Amino acid sequence: KADFVKVRNITLGYTLPESTASKIKLSRVRFYASIQNAFVFTKYTGYDPEISTNNNSSGTPSVDFHSPPMARSFSFGLNISF
Repeated sequence: KADFVKVRNITLGYTLPESTASKIKLSRVRFYASIQNAFVFTKYTGYDPEISTNNNSSGTPSVDFHSPPMARSFSFGLNISF
């Protein structure tokens, strides 16, 4: 059984109010953080229910290749407009 729910991307950001940005002589300042391949909710016992399957001689899916799960990555950033 490989039913699953996957949360792939989450991005959170905050833009400073214009009054605060203008005090430091900028027109816009935005901070952000992003997570890719954040979560998988499943009862599947392999690494990732979506990655790959091996077809047996009858053409039906059988055992996965035990491919490693997709990498989770974190990004942080700052956007500044002058």
